[in-house]
Amino acid sequence: KRVNTARLVAWVAFWGAGPTGKRLARSLETQGIRSGFFVDVDPRKVGSTARGAPVVSPAELRAGVHVDAVCAVGARGARALIRAELTARGYVEGAEYLFAS
Repeated sequence: KRVNTARLVAWVAFWGAGPTGKRLARSLETQGIRSGFFVDVDPRKVGSTARGAPVVSPAELRAGVHVDAVCAVGARGARALIRAELTARGYVEGAEYLFAS
């Protein structure tokens, strides 16, 4: 049976539910890439939704469960903090996560 690849959707986690992350998510949606969820450290965003996907805190990420992640944050110093968090969880930069901005 043939699979209609035009209907396949890739799901990723976006780290950053602010303007930068939401803008990138919106742009990638045109390419068939959807946000499974967003990760954010801002307690005002956690528990809400962004682009129709839930926003969770880093603490809510389950240990041992890896998802492909796109990190899109504009705050100074955030990249180093995210890299440290994901590295501590065993993620490999460039293979399981990348920084888009």
